[in-house]
Amino acid sequence: MRRSAPRPRQPFLDDKGQPRLRAVLTPRGPIEYRPGQAIIDLRRFDDGSDSPAQIVERIGKLAGVELRTDETDAPQSDRSRFVRVYFDPTVDVTDLLRRVDREIAPGAVVPNTVFRIGSFTADPMHFSGFGADPMHFSSFGADPMHFSNSSTARPSIRPSLLDDFPRLSSGPGKATIAILDTGIPADGDKLPSDVEFVGIGSPVRDRPDMNADEYLDIAAGHTTFIRTIIQRASPAADVMVEGVIHNDGDGDEFDIANALQRVDEAVTDKSRLIVNLSFSGYYDGDIEPPLIAFWIRELVGQGAVVVAAAGNDGACRPKFPAAMPEVLSVGSLGPCGPSPFSNHGPWVDASAPGEDLVSEFFDHFDGAYEAIVAGSVPDIDDFSGWAMWSGTSFATPTVVGALAEIVEACNCSARIAVDKLLRRPGLYRMPDYGVVVNRVF
Repeated sequence: MRRSAPRPRQPFLDDKGQPRLRAVLTPRGPIEYRPGQAIIDLRRFDDGSDSPAQIVERIGKLAGVELRTDETDAPQSDRSRFVRVYFDPTVDVTDLLRRVDREIAPGAVVPNTVFRIGSFTADPMHFSGFGADPMHFSSFGADPMHFSNSSTARPSIRPSLLDDFPRLSSGPGKATIAILDTGIPADGDKLPSDVEFVGIGSPVRDRPDMNADEYLDIAAGHTTFIRTIIQRASPAADVMVEGVIHNDGDGDEFDIANALQRVDEAVTDKSRLIVNLSFSGYYDGDIEPPLIAFWIRELVGQGAVVVAAAGNDGACRPKFPAAMPEVLSVGSLGPCGPSPFSNHGPWVDASAPGEDLVSEFFDHFDGAYEAIVAGSVPDIDDFSGWAMWSGTSFATPTVVGALAEIVEACNCSARIAVDKLLRRPGLYRMPDYGVVVNRVF
């Protein structure tokens, strides 16, 4: 029994212990962004008179802030005409944007908005599957509030239905799936609990405890859980994983756009490409995030299908990228109907099972939560390859998996698969939750 392990560290801090994200309240609600970063839309200045460096310098002078760029962002800027700038993180981003709007042009500079994985907000007190009273965390010698800094994934066993109902045959087609989610470059030594993804693109690795505090990180294993749901539907699918989400569950617009660009460059035939985006965020003014929107339209324009989670706030406020018209947005269902945590509204296209799903997870990982009296309560963070988790994050790959299975079975494009799964007449639709995809793989 490990009683000496430290409490979970505060999430969303960088290597220097500074906040990795901040929030601001707008008239439409809160948004989150990276402190000390912003994105300039160079298209607003494409009159041929100034270079990108001159534009950045001019904006910095007008705003009274020293702006810096990183040469590694050049490929993105060359293609999309957006550039990321860095400045002193103590500068108030909202004040800087107001000055730019007033002196140059509204919307010429936007914050580097943060998008989050919401599985830890889906149902954080739902431990009924273990018969544990969620208010009796004293059994683990822990303050209940410490659990908010840990994952809500719980250990499970391999579902027997995988043996009872195996896939009967494979079809002649093959989809390509791009998952933008958790993961780090597969460099250095692999730990026993790590899960690696080798497919299209550079190898990526899921790791359960990035900060080495012996607790399962908030979003750790998110990609592993998602990928298995999809591959159980269509094992023949080619999979590409891009690690854009930190183990705390946050990623930003520019890094996500860079990953979308890599997908665009790596996949030649976009007609069978399906992109899984199991994260979401609110954008200032409830407009679409311009840089992510650029790349989604690039991919969709070439025949790809993009599927995104609606989010887990139980709200109807549009959340992005799911609320974009070019994106298939997915809400969550439970055994009694729509999940109480699922976002909803006319912008949601489909809904699928998203409560207490079981999928593959980390093996050989036992976290620091241990019962004070051994055996008195279940060990809630001792994983042996499978887990139970809830959220629109996991309803999304259920829809992606169904689309991939149709592409494989019918040897068709991803868009035709969408027509077969969601557009046919007679399908059951719920107001504000879209077409019901009653399929769990």
